[in-house]
Amino acid sequence: MKWARLVDDPDRATQKQKPDEKLSVRYICEKDLKESFGVWTQYKFPPNCKVSQLGKREYEMMVGGFLMYYDDILRNAVVDHYMYCRWEPRDKNAKDDGKTPQVYDGITIYLSPKPLRKPADKYPSVHTASQGPGVHESIRGQVHESVATTAPDYGDYVDPPPPPPPPPPSLDQISAG
Repeated sequence: MKWARLVDDPDRATQKQKPDEKLSVRYICEKDLKESFGVWTQYKFPPNCKVSQLGKREYEMMVGGFLMYYDDILRNAVVDHYMYCRWEPRDKNAKDDGKTPQVYDGITIYLSPKPLRKPADKYPSVHTASQGPGVHESIRGQVHESVATTAPDYGDYVDPPPPPPPPPPSLDQISAG
């Protein structure tokens, strides 16, 4: 797993790249993102969801670890993905000072090589709802109500599987907002 960083001039950024970044970072432009990367998953946030720089970084690191485990352990390093996270701010003109949490509408995570999508009817996932453990009807509604934002249903099998959604904002962020 490696990181992709969006810049205006990838060649110039690569020339100025620090030695420790050479093994883990690939600089790309918007054109590279459209041609070489595919949408892995996308999450929409509740209205007025504020995320701090630290919160963004922690989520990106968790997703990076998820992908690295999948690539290296489950897939035996057959594929080494590049990942790019695009956070979608509500106010496109807001300046991010790194300290003040910003309001975001969602996040889109891109992968290169593009994630594989196979029709679910030809390649069913390992676990389907009918194969899962039985849930008593009296608690079935409670389970569904307590579940956080779920990954979008592509109707397809996705390889690698999408990471879990970001956690809801902490109570500290809600009371401070």
